[in-house]
Amino acid sequence: MWPMATPDLQRHALVWLKPGATWVTLPGSSSPCLIEWFAAGRPAMVARRQGDEPADFLRLGVALPPSPEGKRRLSVAVHSSCIARSRAPLSLSEVIECCPSGWSGPLQLLNSLMRHTKMQPRVYGSFAWQALTRERYVGEDSDIDLLWDPGSAAEIATLVATLTQWERSVKRRADGEVLMSTGDAVCWRELAGESKHILVKSQSTVALRSRAEVLARFA
Repeated sequence: MWPMATPDLQRHALVWLKPGATWVTLPGSSSPCLIEWFAAGRPAMVARRQGDEPADFLRLGVALPPSPEGKRRLSVAVHSSCIARSRAPLSLSEVIECCPSGWSGPLQLLNSLMRHTKMQPRVYGSFAWQALTRERYVGEDSDIDLLWDPGSAAEIATLVATLTQWERSVKRRADGEVLMSTGDAVCWRELAGESKHILVKSQSTVALRSRAEVLARFA
């Protein structure tokens, strides 16, 4: 169960602001672009805190459609009282109908494989933004960003094997994170590797942890 509009919202959760809500535009972002974005009723994604947000504020991210100038990612900070509603990231099924034709078959296969593992991934990144806005974010050479919530080390092993098989068979790439019971997250590729330490992302920090420590969280 994903929490409602509180400062404890997990990274990648989607939030919609109340009409007339105020926010703090963070360095490197454009206020006019954000005004237009939120006026259109579009959501933002909860991002990791980086220390430049006011106390008790959430950091939110918005990705604008790619342009000739490149990709633009904007950041704002808002108080939880400004959030009208929130929800978990989109499911894989919700983005398939909005993806490029060349991605439809691979994603339908991945969705079927994930159903067999009983681990339904959530989607963030460019595929999610395209489904949410109906604007073009995804190219034929894009990667899809996924989020999993396995309940055991055995499920992680199944997940890694399934994703490896899928990538080899369809010649596509899936990036993404595996959630721990603490709400922290690790890259699935690091779990698939053999390094002694794994990068762990929390709501506000990034730190290296021993592989044994990380896997113990799923035991």
